[in-house]
Amino acid sequence: MQLDVGAEAIARLLAAPRPWRMLDRLVEWDPARPALTAQRLITANEPIFEGHFAALALWPGVATTEALLQTCAVAQRLAALAEAHGAEAIGETLRAIHRLHRLLPHRGALLDLGEPIAPLTRYRADVKLLAPVFAGSRLDLSCAAGRRGWRVEARVDDRVVARGTVET
Repeated sequence: MQLDVGAEAIARLLAAPRPWRMLDRLVEWDPARPALTAQRLITANEPIFEGHFAALALWPGVATTEALLQTCAVAQRLAALAEAHGAEAIGETLRAIHRLHRLLPHRGALLDLGEPIAPLTRYRADVKLLAPVFAGSRLDLSCAAGRRGWRVEARVDDRVVARGTVET
């Protein structure tokens, strides 16, 4: 299911304040698997670049790993909400929140999504960093439920930059 929602909808799901909220957009959600695709737009103005390879805007690998963990946390939250309210209702609520913040008209009632959840704190991440990520990149993040947790992958321009698993 196409979501294409931004920071306002993500803030209703994930209680990580900026600059530690690593997701800018939720792109696609498959509630049946479950699986989620998200994006992070990396600009040269990120506070994380201050003091990290001063002459080179190299995105820290730990930030990529955190973005993958947050993608998994949001996917878990969406799965729980879909079980309680139905996937279509959750998708429409997120899109309505997105439209409201863009001053576009919407119809229908919004579901109460409850309090945003904290990012994952108890997990085992086995993520291999495969290529560097630099300012000006769009980090495409994906997670899909597996037998013992989540399979995760991060891409920049269709090139895999990180891949692994997350057990929660």
